[in-house]
Formats: sequence, C-alpha cells, structure tokens
Amino acid sequence: MTRRFGDRSYRVWMEILSIADRYDGLVPGESQYLGTCLAGKCQVTKRTVLRVLEFAETKLWLVYDPVRRVRNHLKYRPTRGDKQIPYGKQTASPPLLHTPTLPTTPKERTMSATADRSLLNGFGKLWETYPEPRGPKAPALKAYKEKKPPPEAVEALQAQIHHKAECDRQNEFWPSLPHLVRWIKQERWTDEIPMSPQQDDDPLDREIKRIRRDIHGEADRD
Repeated sequence: MTRRFGDRSYRVWMEILSIADRYDGLVPGESQYLGTCLAGKCQVTKRTVLRVLEFAETKLWLVYDPVRRVRNHLKYRPTRGDKQIPYGKQTASPPLLHTPTLPTTPKERTMSATADRSLLNGFGKLWETYPEPRGPKAPALKAYKEKKPPPEAVEALQAQIHHKAECDRQNEFWPSLPHLVRWIKQERWTDEIPMSPQQDDDPLDREIKRIRRDIHGEADRD
C-alpha cells in the first residue's frame, strides 16, 4: 500500500483501525465524509484517503456485511504498539457521521453509531429482497446513503416484484427492475403499481390487447 500511495497512506490505515477499535470493528460514516476527516488528521489529500479505502476493500481488509467493518480487526491489536499510533494529536479518531458536528459525549456517540447501523441494516434488507441481477453492491450502498429510502421502500419493492410476476403469468408486458443502484437513485419505491392484470382493464380492452398481440405475432413470423 505504501509503495502505491506513499508512506502517509500507512497513517490513514492506522486511523481506520483506530476507528474500528472504538466501534467493535465497524467503520461507520460515508466515504466522502470519512475522507474529509482523515485527510486533515493524517495530512494527506482526500483523494488519497478514498484510494486507501478502495484498496482496502479490494484486498478484503474492509468488508461489507452489510455494514463496513475491518475484517479480523482483533488480530491487529496485538501487533500495534504506542509508537505505531499516527503522530499528531495523540487522541482517538473522531466518530464519523453524516453531519459536520461531531458528538462529544458517550451518549451522542452511541446514538450516532446506532443510527448509522440502522441505515446500513436497512440497505441489507433491501439488498436481500432485490431480485437478481442486483448489479454492483458498492455503488448501490453509496446511493442508499445519499437517498436514505424510507423503511417502506422494502414493502414497495415486494409489491413491484409481485406485480411483475403477475404480469408474466398473464402474458402481460411489464418492464423488469433495473439494477439496484438505479432503482435507488430514481427513487423507484415511489412508483405507483396498477391493479392486477385481471382487474386493470375491461373486457373490451383485453380483447384489443389480444388482437394486438396476435398481429405482432404474425408480423414476427413473416
């Protein structure tokens, strides 16, 4: 890592481990805000911090399940002495939140960590519910943090999946769901779901649709 990003990247990684120590292995906070905090503390650019995070995720030093955490973080503790703490302010890294104001009391830190875990647990439920192909996970998680879908988003997704299945059974066209990152960015949980194919039109409309399908079928065969 130091060969690729420089000696100061080691300081960034040590600060990430310091944060993980405070949160039982978790590294809460959005990547952009994390980059801003650690860039000033470690005297590096924000881009360097983001590249170290990406490198750590590639090496599986950092994993999502669904909360970002340091993999096997307890193994790092015996190998870190006082002299390995990044120089500068000899204090623990501040808790990484979604707001510029950092909490100062234990109660505030506990509440912020709980809120961050709740947000990422909500993403985990959405990820498990979403049908394949879901698409890449990291961009979807980033979009989820930005949009912060309501808890009802999972129920809306389940309704959309059910409606798609009903349309397929009735041989009615209904577009497939996009990748999860696009579904979140477009706030598709707000989409209105029409009534079931058996009830959304009258007999005349169904007959017209049947004739159109027959015409398109003959055109395809020609």
